[in-house]
Amino acid sequence: MSSKRQQSPEPYWLNKSQMAASLGISVQAFDKWGVKPVAKIGRSVYFDCRSVLDLKLAELEAKQQSSQPGDDDMGFDPLLEHKREQEEYLLTKERRIGQQQKNELAARKVVPSEFAIFTLMNKPS
Repeated sequence: MSSKRQQSPEPYWLNKSQMAASLGISVQAFDKWGVKPVAKIGRSVYFDCRSVLDLKLAELEAKQQSSQPGDDDMGFDPLLEHKREQEEYLLTKERRIGQQQKNELAARKVVPSEFAIFTLMNKPS
């Protein structure tokens, strides 16, 4: 049996420029997608929506799988925001304590430890 090649495109097949226009992208962008044609009649190449949809769904699925955390990588930490807030709180607390110590030193309520050690070491006997 000899297989007869189809000489006219199916009504739902679109050529490259029609497909790009229906997707709202340029022909060059459609070329970069790498969609496999469903038929080639003479010099005309035809695509169907199913092949474009399958390609884009496969890309989306691969992207989602690669972005999901596995056993070996850290992935998204659900407590990240809480940890950040905790670190910010601790930093603010340390700054407050440091400023409080500077204020006490400026008000002469305390003396620097270096000065206290110097005076105690040079105390006359």
